[in-house]
Parts: sequence; structure tokens; C-alpha cells
Amino acid sequence: MRFLDFLLCLGLFVLAAFIFRLDLLDFRELQKQETKSSTSFDSPVPFRFVHGYDEHGQIISKLPLERQNLAIFVIHGSSFETEAALWTSIVAHNNSAELGFVGVCDDQVCIDRLSQARGTLLFSSLIYGDYLAMRTLIKTDHDGQIEILNRATGAVKTFPRPQTLEDFAGIKGHMTEVR
Repeated sequence: MRFLDFLLCLGLFVLAAFIFRLDLLDFRELQKQETKSSTSFDSPVPFRFVHGYDEHGQIISKLPLERQNLAIFVIHGSSFETEAALWTSIVAHNNSAELGFVGVCDDQVCIDRLSQARGTLLFSSLIYGDYLAMRTLIKTDHDGQIEILNRATGAVKTFPRPQTLEDFAGIKGHMTEVR
């Protein structure tokens, strides 16, 4: 009788191990499917298609090529003058030849004001860009951050949105981390 009990327990143990193995395989397959079906909404991506103006007021269809890194930020129509003045001041105090600046409009009010200020801003400004990059930038802005794009590697890293020149000086110290 003990031998039969032992065989029964052993059989149940083997069955439990088999079911556990199947659960583990199903879990791994579920993780693979989630990875394949998810979008890159949570991770910033570089712009591929854009339309806007460079710092001289000329129409552009690609990001400025002269700079290694680009600080990409959202300009809000509701506070256009304040934000344009802040970023113009930051650009004027920028002493790095490797860093460029690109502002992206978030609404029609910004687009209208940007079109009027065309050529007076010291940074490039975009009216629109490809959907996924815009979507991730708007999310980044909603989180109170800006994006720094490394042109050589295509890497995008987020940093807290500066409110003053000193804030941006702190960000510049960490730019070497964008690789």
C-alpha cells in the first residue's frame, strides 16, 4: 500500500512540474507578444519628417544638420512670448558649437505667433513633424521635460525642462551622457 501511495505522490509531483513548465512557457510567450505589440510611446524617438523655420526664417524640412546634439522642446501658444524669450536667452548664452536648439509648436496659436516671429528667434522652430516623434515629445513635455537628440547615434534622452539659464547650465553638464 505504501508503494502505491508513493507512486501516486510521484505521479502528482510530475504532473505539477509539467503544468508549471507550461505556465512558464505561456508567460514567456505573453511577454514576447506584449513587446511586439507595444508602441514606443514611452521612449522618445528622433524626428524624421518636419516642417518649420530655421533661425534665419528660411523654411526647413529636416532638423538642422550642423550640430552634434539638439535640444528639442515644446513651445506653448498660451505662453509663447515668455517661452520664446527664455529659449532665445538660453541660445544667446550657449557657447557650445555642438548644441543646437529646436522648438516645436503645440497648437495653432503658437503656429500663428511663430509665423509672425519668423527669423527673429535664435533657434529653429517646427510647425509639425512625424506623428510618433511628436506624440513622444508631447508626452515628454507633459512630464515637464525636454529631449536632447544625439545626431551621431540617434539616441534621445530626456532632461527636466529648464525655467532659467542656470537650469539649462545644469543640463549641459550632463549632455555627454547622451550616446
